[in-house]
Amino acid sequence: MSRTVVVEQEYNPDILDAAKVNVLPKVEAPTVGKKSAEYATTLFPATSIPGFSMNPYSGEELQPAFTPGYVRAGYGNYGNLDLFANYLFRLSGKDRLNIGLQVDGMNGELDKLSQANPERKKWDARYY
Repeated sequence: MSRTVVVEQEYNPDILDAAKVNVLPKVEAPTVGKKSAEYATTLFPATSIPGFSMNPYSGEELQPAFTPGYVRAGYGNYGNLDLFANYLFRLSGKDRLNIGLQVDGMNGELDKLSQANPERKKWDARYY
């Protein structure tokens, strides 16, 4: 003879105060008090700060015998000319006279868009 016994039990626990489980606790606002500043009232000598004043830096001329003249010249496409010349006259130890000349010029004409092709609206060039 074989007997089979089946025991069934329902598990449905009752949680006391179940509504409080999903509620976050209240956050209290922080209280910050203003701190007062404390100043030193005692007199003491400044040992870390130098007591003397700093003199301003004055540069010295290191190469007194340099060439006083300068010339730059250049010529390019469409008759572009770049010329710059400068000369320094030393009249005395303190007095100097500086003369400069600068010329920038162009003796040429660029193709205009309307003359090259009236239908073309953009300048067809590789570099702008």
